[in-house]
Amino acid sequence: MDPFQAQFGECGLEMVRRAGLNHRMTFHRKFAEEVIPSLPEVGFAFIDASHLFDLTLCEFVLTDKRLSVGGVVAFHDMWMPAQQAFIRYVLSNRKYRVFRPAKAAPQGKGPRPSAVKELLRSMASKLPGAQRIFAREFLTPWSKFELGNLVFLQKEASDERDWQFHQPF
Repeated sequence: MDPFQAQFGECGLEMVRRAGLNHRMTFHRKFAEEVIPSLPEVGFAFIDASHLFDLTLCEFVLTDKRLSVGGVVAFHDMWMPAQQAFIRYVLSNRKYRVFRPAKAAPQGKGPRPSAVKELLRSMASKLPGAQRIFAREFLTPWSKFELGNLVFLQKEASDERDWQFHQPF
C-alpha cells in the first residue's frame, strides 16, 4: 500500500514486477490505516512509511492486530532517531524480540565512543536511580543494540497489558 507510488514513477511496483513477484502481491493505492484493518492474519509485515515516530507507531499498532504470534515485522531506516526511539518503545512495552534469522551483518566503520565516554557511561549506570537521572540514550546508546539499518522483530505473544502499563523506553 502506498498512496504516493505515482509520484515516484511507480518504482516500487516496477521492482516487484522485475523480481517476478507481482502475481503474489495485491497493491493498494491508499494509506495504511485505510487498508490494514481489512487484511486477514499475516505472518510477515514490512513497515517503511513516513518514519515519523507517531505514524510508525500507528502502523505498528494496526499491523500488530493482524500479525500472528510468531510472525515477524520489519522496519527500515534505523539510522533515523525517530525509528530508533520507536524500536526502543516496542522492545520495552510489547511482547516482541529482535529476530535474527542469520548472523547480523557487521556494522560499518562509524565513529566509536571515546574511552572516557564509555567509562562515564559505565560509572553513571551503577548509580542508584540512574534510569531517572540520565537519558536512556546515554545509558544504552543505539550502538549497544547491534542492529543494522533493517530490523526484524518477532511477536512472542498477544498484547495483554494492563490498561495502566507503561515501561519507560
